[in-house]
Amino acid sequence: MSPIAMKKTKELIKENIILAAIECTERKGIHAVNIRDIAKQADVNVAAINYYFGTKEELLKEMLTFTLYTTLAENIEEIEKAHQNPYAMMKALLLDIFQGALRFPNISKAHIYGPLVNNDYGGVFVEWLNEFLSRLADRVTTVKSSAVEKKHIKFAVAQMISTTLFLGLMPNLFDKFFHGTIKASPKKQEEYVEQVLKHYLGAPRASKKS
Repeated sequence: MSPIAMKKTKELIKENIILAAIECTERKGIHAVNIRDIAKQADVNVAAINYYFGTKEELLKEMLTFTLYTTLAENIEEIEKAHQNPYAMMKALLLDIFQGALRFPNISKAHIYGPLVNNDYGGVFVEWLNEFLSRLADRVTTVKSSAVEKKHIKFAVAQMISTTLFLGLMPNLFDKFFHGTIKASPKKQEEYVEQVLKHYLGAPRASKKS
């Protein structure tokens, strides 16, 4: 086998293990996933995981990086390209974050496990999130009045993301208060996001007629 073919084979094995780690994490949660489960899911032995990743912690770190940059970040990039209007972009973005957390609850929780449980703010998600929020703040500035301080726009962006992600991670928390679940109702999810947007950005501006 040529060196190039060997490299590709190793990359495929690594990706297969990462995908297995995603499956196991979503099924059991990052606090309960173990190497044996991942090895079984990937159809490899434990020694192979140790060879390619060294430790469970390193594997989970690569798994979180993979899910962040091959799903969430790509979705966000597509949304930003599709919506030139910042208000429409924010609505699509918040809905994607909300519904992504509903579809993949344990992977979503895995991304915030470090800061939430271990008080560790050095992970890849925290670094990416802060860069992402800075980019969002620049887009939202074009929606808000120029008189609004940049600091307040940053607060608003952080609050919009936080309140949407919070409910996406714990969708049944307010079932009694809402007199029904928001988890099974895309309509309620959209209404929730729209109210968040109106609170922080105001009503969407009507498009100008030519």
